[in-house]
Amino acid sequence: MDEARKLHVVGDGSVAATPDRFVLLATLNAMTESAADALSEVTQMVSSALAALKDREIPETSLKTQNLLLNDWFDKAQLRVTARVASYELEVTVNSVEELGGAAAALTAEVGDHLQLRGIRPTISDPDSLYNEAQKRAVANARAKAETLADAAGVTLGPILSIEEQRTIGGGPVRTVPTAAFAASGGQVVVPPVPIEPGTLLVRAFVSIVYGIE
Repeated sequence: MDEARKLHVVGDGSVAATPDRFVLLATLNAMTESAADALSEVTQMVSSALAALKDREIPETSLKTQNLLLNDWFDKAQLRVTARVASYELEVTVNSVEELGGAAAALTAEVGDHLQLRGIRPTISDPDSLYNEAQKRAVANARAKAETLADAAGVTLGPILSIEEQRTIGGGPVRTVPTAAFAASGGQVVVPPVPIEPGTLLVRAFVSIVYGIE
């Protein structure tokens, strides 16, 4: 068919959903004069932290070692390396904001100032059904655009000649969810689980459709 007898439109559709899976990105750091001592210290901290997480009924399958790093600490005042820093990067996957807040609090209570929380990644455990609905909305959106353009141009919309699609998952508004306090191991430190705002994620589908026109 002649290129002049084609109509190309892009449609989009989205479905909003509350995240039901969360990944907490944490780093445990130990700074000492020697590499061996830094690795030994961070190993002890990791063991205690993992035990604290398991005490909160977070299974081993939800805990993942992301990285293990050993770096120099350069003192800018002395212009030389004065220590070694061992860093253990951990991913903790949970299925609710309550578990997420509790995990953050458990790590803080166990590791204290040696802890860095690098972020939270909210996800949807089964986005396929949402994506299927987003696809339908995207195709309907593209069809509506094509019909409007064809009518404005005084032509008749013909059959679909090609379809291409793409999906994304993005963020949205958030809300605060309160959680209850808990006592750290040994009862020495009490850290309330951090309030987490789960918000919503948008599962979006985009379709590029080429129609014939008559």
